[in-house]
Amino acid sequence: MIVSWGDLVLNFDLVIQSAATGYAWGLYPQGQPAPCLQGNFQLDTVELKGKPVKLSMLDDAFIHFKKDILSAFDEAAQLQLGQYLYQLIFAAASANLFPPQEAVLLRVVSDDAFIQRIPWNLLTCHNTFLVMEDWHVTVATQANAPRRAVQFADVPKVLLVCQEPRDQTATGAGEHGNDLLQYLRGRRYGYFLNSHALAVAADWDSFRRKLDEQSWDVIYYYGHGMGDGYGASLLFTDASGKAMEVTMGKLAAMLKAAPPSLLYLNACRSGSNGIAGSVTQLQMIPALLVNRTDALTDAAREHGRIFLERLLLDHYPPHQAITHAYNSKGHGLAAIRWMIPILYQHYTEWHFPHSNVQRFVVKDMHWYLKLDRTAQFSRVFYHTSEMLVSDSPTTLACFWHGTKEQGVERFHERLPIELKKHSRDMEMVTFTFRWPAHFNELHQAFEHMVCKGFGIRFLDDLPGMLQNLSIGGISNPLVVHCRFETLRKGSPMNLGRLAFFLKWWETEVHARLRSYGIRTLLALGYELKEPDPQFATICRNELTKVKLKSGMKLELLDELQQVSEQDILDFLEKFDVELPVVGDDRSKLINDIVVRTEGHYEKVLNELQTIVSQAHKLFEQQMMPANVITDHGY
Repeated sequence: MIVSWGDLVLNFDLVIQSAATGYAWGLYPQGQPAPCLQGNFQLDTVELKGKPVKLSMLDDAFIHFKKDILSAFDEAAQLQLGQYLYQLIFAAASANLFPPQEAVLLRVVSDDAFIQRIPWNLLTCHNTFLVMEDWHVTVATQANAPRRAVQFADVPKVLLVCQEPRDQTATGAGEHGNDLLQYLRGRRYGYFLNSHALAVAADWDSFRRKLDEQSWDVIYYYGHGMGDGYGASLLFTDASGKAMEVTMGKLAAMLKAAPPSLLYLNACRSGSNGIAGSVTQLQMIPALLVNRTDALTDAAREHGRIFLERLLLDHYPPHQAITHAYNSKGHGLAAIRWMIPILYQHYTEWHFPHSNVQRFVVKDMHWYLKLDRTAQFSRVFYHTSEMLVSDSPTTLACFWHGTKEQGVERFHERLPIELKKHSRDMEMVTFTFRWPAHFNELHQAFEHMVCKGFGIRFLDDLPGMLQNLSIGGISNPLVVHCRFETLRKGSPMNLGRLAFFLKWWETEVHARLRSYGIRTLLALGYELKEPDPQFATICRNELTKVKLKSGMKLELLDELQQVSEQDILDFLEKFDVELPVVGDDRSKLINDIVVRTEGHYEKVLNELQTIVSQAHKLFEQQMMPANVITDHGY
């Protein structure tokens, strides 16, 4: 029997229930009361790469993120597990049940927590992951649970909840939230000007205020999470900047009055089941995305970006958007499909107006990070390339300075993006470090800071932890990008202590990593209150007091200075940024920008972003037909 849903997809519920011996299952086509296939199976042991593996042991490895087990769960093992799961259900299926070239939406329905955690997205037939053949796999807890159709506006209201308490391991949440904000604004004019349609909540109080202000179509949380198989919770940032634990029950109570259509909890173990878990407490959410295990920070950010791009910009329904994340090659995601979030589907249909969206496209969507600063970046790129080619140096410390208006923080954001773009034969992972507040004993203060930033207990654990990043499918040379909190005058961490820290790093960290071929890039910025022509000399005198050797190099970059008209012209041409004027009007516009902003980097960027948005609006008005609503049929 074949059932077509909107002539676009075959829709089935795979209902699995505990039985006296193992599990009983039935495959129900959409809208049909009787199964087209049914049977029983037992889940015990599967052979992976020639070794018998108990599924209960693999499930425990997911829950507690046991790296020794998961490091062996590579693509070959995933294919074998996927083939095993497919044979359990579909071995007896008629060839006519799933005709070629047809999309399939398979919803696995079970109230058994173990069944829900199984990575059904690995289903494999003929050594091919079915998610690569237009299958979409979701999960649900009850076959008869209330479901509803979702109708999105053309520009859905999105709240980005990016939390990074200062007493927890750094996750880059602030940077991730800003990247998403700029990315979505750069692609959709509706997000650029309408602050009510897209917002960021960086702490608990701002999150509560945003919920009180209005309802949201999409809420995306990124930060720390905890779970133990019985319940789960998230860590928010309180008024003092420290971690505040919020249970799923408390979150559900806050969202109950106006639940979003989609909630994505991009946090470690956010999918922990149980009576106090997200799945139980948040069943009123039509589309709930949670993680079955821990998530590598770079991979988690990439998952989130890809999913939101497909959902909000391409107008894909959630099950299609998450499939694109399953198949993405970025950050080795295709090699860790088991780490991709689980989608709990409690919707019947998903509608968007303007399904054939024409997006305003700039060739480089990170253009707002790349105004000028060519002299500084080129030196970083040169020495990073030397690290990759000749292993000299293996640790590069880059130091730059300038005023806040000249983009000291923005250069932090630019470095990894540009390096990844220009060095395709390397992999880069980012860790963020905050300087100690007290320096009673320098060695202990720095060791505590570095261990906390890397998420390890002892420095001797560092080489193994970084080598285990091969779990994420890293095959090219690895560069560890260490982003340090920006220094400022008057802070406890001064130039003298920075010089000591560099020597300490050479002795305690660089020496441990060098023999493993692990390369590190230390990013160090200093923000001045006002321009100081003597500061470069002061820096050189202070920071070169210690002599670095053994393959570690300090590179002092030129001061970040004011932006000129020629800088803007070069920038617009290089990154193909269109202005809505030509000829003399274009030159006058650029001159006016420099005069109004006095060449301040941040102010120039704000002016350019506003101008680009005008061109963006014109584009969308020309491309979008009025009063047209087209459904995907999902």
